[in-house]
Amino acid sequence: FNEEFYNNYLRSQRLTPLEFEESQREQLILTKVEDIIKSNTKVSESEIIEGYKADQEKVKLDYVIVPRNHFQLPDGENISDAELQGFFDKDKKQFEVPEQFKVQYIKIEPKVLAESIEPNEEDIKDYYDTHTTEFSIKKMFTASHILIKPDTSKVELGEDASKEDKLKAAEEEAKTVADDLLKQIHSGEDFAELAKEHSEDPGSGANGGSLGEFPRGTMVKEFGEALEKLKVGEFSEPVKTFFGYHIIRLDGVKDARIKTLDEVKDSIITSLKQSKSRQKARRMVSRMYKNAKKSGSFAEAAKEKNIEVKESEFFSRQNRNLIDVGTVPEFYNAAFTLAEKDFSEPVNTFEASYLILMAEKKAPYIPQLDEVREDVKNALLKKKSSDYSNEKYKAIQDKFAGSNDLEAIAKEQKLKVKSTPFFSSSDSIPGIGNIQQIKDRAFDLETGKAASVTALKQLYLVRVKERKEAPAPDQKQRDEVYTRLQRQKGDVVFKDWLDKLRERSEVLIDETLL
Repeated sequence: FNEEFYNNYLRSQRLTPLEFEESQREQLILTKVEDIIKSNTKVSESEIIEGYKADQEKVKLDYVIVPRNHFQLPDGENISDAELQGFFDKDKKQFEVPEQFKVQYIKIEPKVLAESIEPNEEDIKDYYDTHTTEFSIKKMFTASHILIKPDTSKVELGEDASKEDKLKAAEEEAKTVADDLLKQIHSGEDFAELAKEHSEDPGSGANGGSLGEFPRGTMVKEFGEALEKLKVGEFSEPVKTFFGYHIIRLDGVKDARIKTLDEVKDSIITSLKQSKSRQKARRMVSRMYKNAKKSGSFAEAAKEKNIEVKESEFFSRQNRNLIDVGTVPEFYNAAFTLAEKDFSEPVNTFEASYLILMAEKKAPYIPQLDEVREDVKNALLKKKSSDYSNEKYKAIQDKFAGSNDLEAIAKEQKLKVKSTPFFSSSDSIPGIGNIQQIKDRAFDLETGKAASVTALKQLYLVRVKERKEAPAPDQKQRDEVYTRLQRQKGDVVFKDWLDKLRERSEVLIDETLL
């Protein structure tokens, strides 16, 4: 712990030690309350069995997907003027032209101002002193390794041997191989050649075991701890990790340090230019806003600062993507609150600062058919196409329900019958996706039975090809399911507790922070 770094960091975040430490204390209390509520959540025996079954019971499906665009309206489908008028008259509201807005605005971009800003040496030094955490470099290692993985398929044990016994035997075999390789290294064998021949890390093995340069904390805990104990050029004893056994060679090390001011000066200047130009843009817009309020003239305030006033085309709440502005929510949200001829307070974003005048508003209105004829025609065709597809879907579903003959339906519709591998109710269905309606039906059906499901605007015909029942869970599996379900139920219980607390509480908003 370095108190100077600590205080410098807090200053850069505009916090005092008292404020920061109180917030940490409050967070620790909240975390303890959350832990107490979640840890006292109970999971019943039936929930454990049901949860295990959901994980372990699996099915295979045969399926056909009938896509939404599979059916097209017959050629020559004509729409008469009377039909078009009738469709329009039935629901004119959907073709309403929304309220429209036209604004004049001033836009000042910090990146344009940045070129004229030159930070002084004092500012640069002060930035460096208060942002030291940004310039810290972690301890760096250059290392190589040989990885030997346990392989249970090579273990010769009886058929009655448990998974744990097989894994233990495989780990012992991997350790024996690693020990033998280390002896060869100490007797003078070339490490890189042994890595190419024996390492089971496909990324580094072909490169003689080289892992390149990486910062402290990159590797798994056991690997990292072994690195810290080595001197450059030394080899570790076989180190066991999740991946297997590693023989590690430390090739180089660079101690952690803080970059010097000279190293980071250019980046500091860039950062200062960005922040100062943003501040300057905001000051300019703020001054123009005050002048406009005083004089009552938006244009005069801009002219005084020799700033161009731009005018937008008409836009609406539904269609707001002005070329010069883009999709900046702060700009449009400010504009929509303005009465005609009013101007906004300064609107500041990371990219620009704005002042906005509402130049003109057009009230929403219901147009005549001729104004929106193409839109009405497209909407009618879309509805007719949807109705046509739904009729075809219904006919297929009725036929399928009476026969369960997936192959016949597929042949008739010129589609393919596909099959999934085994999946559980918690998996996404391979080839179909994570569609809950289909999973619910699939796990309700008996082997050989079929069903149809409409989801995501498509028709799915599914048949259970094979089912793999869940075996009885052992104690370890029961414990794993219990832990997972307790965590899930705990999250729900804690959320319910918070919701009820909010209902009973009076929530006050500090508008000075908005």
